[in-house]
Amino acid sequence: MVDRFTRWPEAVPLLDAKAETVAVAFMFNWISRFGLPQKVTCDQGGQFESGLFQMLTRMFGIQCVRTAAFHPSSNGMVERMHRPLKQALMCSKQTWLEALPLALLGLRTVL
Repeated sequence: MVDRFTRWPEAVPLLDAKAETVAVAFMFNWISRFGLPQKVTCDQGGQFESGLFQMLTRMFGIQCVRTAAFHPSSNGMVERMHRPLKQALMCSKQTWLEALPLALLGLRTVL
Protein backbone atom coordinates (compact mmCIF):
# COMPACT_ATOMS: atom_id res chain seq x y z
CA MET A 1 0.00 0.00 0.00
CA VAL A 2 1.27 3.45 -0.86
CA ASP A 3 -0.21 6.83 0.00
CA ARG A 4 -0.27 8.74 -3.30
CA PHE A 5 0.15 12.16 -1.67
CA THR A 6 3.00 11.45 0.75
CA ARG A 7 4.31 8.32 -1.03
CA TRP A 8 4.38 6.59 2.37
CA PRO A 9 4.73 2.83 1.78
CA GLU A 10 3.24 0.13 3.98
CA ALA A 11 3.66 -3.61 3.58
CA VAL A 12 1.74 -6.15 5.59
CA PRO A 13 2.64 -9.85 5.77
CA LEU A 14 -0.42 -11.94 4.88
CA LEU A 15 -0.99 -15.67 5.14
CA ASP A 16 -3.00 -15.62 1.91
CA ALA A 17 -4.56 -13.18 -0.55
CA LYS A 18 -8.20 -14.04 0.17
CA ALA A 19 -10.72 -11.21 0.25
CA GLU A 20 -11.28 -11.47 4.00
CA THR A 21 -7.55 -11.43 4.78
CA VAL A 22 -6.94 -8.40 2.57
CA ALA A 23 -9.97 -6.50 3.92
CA VAL A 24 -8.92 -7.12 7.53
CA ALA A 25 -5.32 -6.09 6.76
CA PHE A 26 -6.52 -2.90 5.06
CA MET A 27 -8.80 -2.11 7.99
CA PHE A 28 -6.27 -2.77 10.77
CA ASN A 29 -3.07 -1.63 9.08
CA TRP A 30 -4.18 1.37 7.07
CA ILE A 31 -7.57 2.73 8.10
CA SER A 32 -6.98 2.32 11.84
CA ARG A 33 -3.58 4.04 11.61
CA PHE A 34 -4.07 6.74 8.99
CA GLY A 35 -7.82 7.24 8.77
CA LEU A 36 -10.18 6.80 5.86
CA PRO A 37 -8.80 7.48 2.40
CA GLN A 38 -11.04 9.26 -0.09
CA LYS A 39 -9.94 6.99 -2.90
CA VAL A 40 -8.26 3.58 -3.22
CA THR A 41 -6.63 2.39 -6.44
CA CYS A 42 -6.79 -1.40 -6.80
CA ASP A 43 -5.89 -3.88 -9.48
CA GLN A 44 -8.65 -6.18 -10.62
CA GLY A 45 -7.63 -9.01 -8.31
CA GLY A 46 -10.40 -11.16 -6.92
CA GLN A 47 -9.80 -9.93 -3.39
CA PHE A 48 -10.61 -6.35 -4.47
CA GLU A 49 -13.53 -7.34 -6.68
CA SER A 50 -15.14 -9.35 -3.87
CA GLY A 51 -18.39 -8.33 -2.28
CA LEU A 52 -16.64 -8.00 1.08
CA PHE A 53 -14.10 -5.44 -0.13
CA GLN A 54 -16.80 -3.59 -2.08
CA MET A 55 -18.98 -3.49 1.04
CA LEU A 56 -16.05 -2.17 3.10
CA THR A 57 -15.35 0.66 0.67
CA ARG A 58 -19.05 1.53 0.35
CA MET A 59 -19.55 1.46 4.12
CA PHE A 60 -16.73 3.96 4.63
CA GLY A 61 -17.50 6.05 1.55
CA ILE A 62 -14.20 5.20 -0.15
CA GLN A 63 -14.10 5.50 -3.93
CA CYS A 64 -12.52 2.36 -5.42
CA VAL A 65 -10.69 3.02 -8.70
CA ARG A 66 -9.70 -0.06 -10.71
CA THR A 67 -6.60 -0.17 -12.85
CA ALA A 68 -6.55 -1.67 -16.32
CA ALA A 69 -6.39 -5.47 -16.34
CA PHE A 70 -2.96 -6.98 -17.03
CA HIS A 71 -1.39 -3.51 -17.06
CA PRO A 72 0.70 -3.13 -13.88
CA SER A 73 2.12 0.24 -14.92
CA SER A 74 -1.34 1.78 -14.43
CA ASN A 75 -0.67 1.35 -10.70
CA GLY A 76 2.94 2.43 -11.12
CA MET A 77 3.52 3.97 -7.71
CA VAL A 78 2.87 0.67 -5.95
CA GLU A 79 4.63 -1.38 -8.62
CA ARG A 80 7.74 0.82 -8.42
CA MET A 81 7.91 0.17 -4.69
CA HIS A 82 8.09 -3.61 -5.17
CA ARG A 83 11.57 -3.74 -6.71
CA PRO A 84 13.57 -1.88 -4.01
CA LEU A 85 11.54 -3.60 -1.29
CA LYS A 86 12.33 -7.04 -2.71
CA GLN A 87 16.02 -6.09 -3.10
CA ALA A 88 16.22 -4.91 0.51
CA LEU A 89 14.59 -8.10 1.77
CA MET A 90 16.88 -10.31 -0.32
CA CYS A 91 20.01 -8.54 0.97
CA SER A 92 19.12 -9.24 4.58
CA LYS A 93 20.34 -12.34 6.37
CA GLN A 94 17.17 -12.33 8.46
CA THR A 95 13.90 -13.86 7.36
CA TRP A 96 11.86 -11.48 5.22
CA LEU A 97 9.35 -11.17 8.04
CA GLU A 98 12.07 -9.94 10.42
CA ALA A 99 13.68 -7.72 7.78
CA LEU A 100 10.46 -6.05 6.62
CA PRO A 101 10.27 -3.20 9.20
CA LEU A 102 13.83 -2.02 8.53
CA ALA A 103 13.42 -2.43 4.77
CA LEU A 104 10.36 -0.18 4.94
CA LEU A 105 12.28 2.29 7.10
CA GLY A 106 14.96 2.44 4.42
CA LEU A 107 12.41 3.06 1.66
CA ARG A 108 10.64 5.75 3.66
CA THR A 109 13.92 7.50 4.46
CA VAL A 110 15.16 7.51 0.87
CA LEU A 111 11.88 8.76 -0.57
